[in-house]
Amino acid sequence: MGAAFALFVPLTACGGGGGGSSPVSTPTAPPNTVANTSATQYLPLTAGNTWTYTSGGTMRDLGSISLSCNGCAIQGIKTEGIGLYSPAGVQSGIFYYSKGSYPSGTYAGHAVTYFTGLSQDGGNTVLTLEYSLDGKVPGVVVIDDAPTAGESFGFAAGAGSSAYPATSNITSVGGTQTLGANTTINNVAQEVLTQSTSSFGFGFARGVGFANLTISGTLLNISSFSVNAATAFDVKRQTMAVQPRTVRPATAAELAAIPAMLDQLAH
Repeated sequence: MGAAFALFVPLTACGGGGGGSSPVSTPTAPPNTVANTSATQYLPLTAGNTWTYTSGGTMRDLGSISLSCNGCAIQGIKTEGIGLYSPAGVQSGIFYYSKGSYPSGTYAGHAVTYFTGLSQDGGNTVLTLEYSLDGKVPGVVVIDDAPTAGESFGFAAGAGSSAYPATSNITSVGGTQTLGANTTINNVAQEVLTQSTSSFGFGFARGVGFANLTISGTLLNISSFSVNAATAFDVKRQTMAVQPRTVRPATAAELAAIPAMLDQLAH
C-alpha cells in the first residue's frame, strides 16, 4: 500500500539588503495506515491467503479438505490446511484448522478456531490431535474471535492422540504491531500453546490472521500478508464431501516434531 508524501519547494526572500527572512516549510509525516482487513475472524481462512515472515518463511492457505476418519470429531467437517514453508520454499508440514462454536462452560457460544491436526508428508497422512469424546470439540482451541486476556482452553481427557494434552492460553489482547513503514496491525491477541514437551505461540490479529510467531523463545513478525476478507468462511461448522486421506492419531514422536516444523519458517 502506498505511502503519501508531500513535496515542498523552499521559498526565497524577495528584495535586496532588507534583512528579510524566508518562511520555513516543515514536511508532514505520511499518514499511518491500518493493515487489518474487514474480515471479523482472528484467523480468516480461505484458499490463497498467505503470511510472509521477516525471515522470508511463509504460511499459505492450501484450501479445505474433509476427512473420513471412522467417526472422529472432524469426520466430514470442513478443515483448512495451512502449509509451512522455509525461506527457500521447502514445505516443512501442514497444520489443519477448523471453525466452530465452543459448546460448553465459560466460553460457551464463543466463535473459536481449533488446531485439529497436522501432516508431515504433504497432506497424504493427516495426524489428528486430541478431541472430545462427544465429538463437539475437534481439537485444541487456538483463538477466540472475541478474545479476552486470561482465556484458557485445555483437555482433561479425550480421544485421538492422548499424547497431546495441550493447554492454550490467550495471554494478551488489543496489541499493535508495526508492518513496514507507517503501517500498523491493530487488535493483536497473543496465544501460547503448551504441551508436555514444548510450547509455542502465535499472535493473531482480527482481519489479518497470523501476525507473529514465538518459537524457541524467538519472536518472528510478519512482513506482509494477503487475506481475501470477502471469502473467509464462517465460524460455523460446515460439512463437505470427504477426500481420501490416511487419518490416524499423532504419536508422541510426531507431536514432538511440531517445534522443528515451525522453526523452518525462520531458517
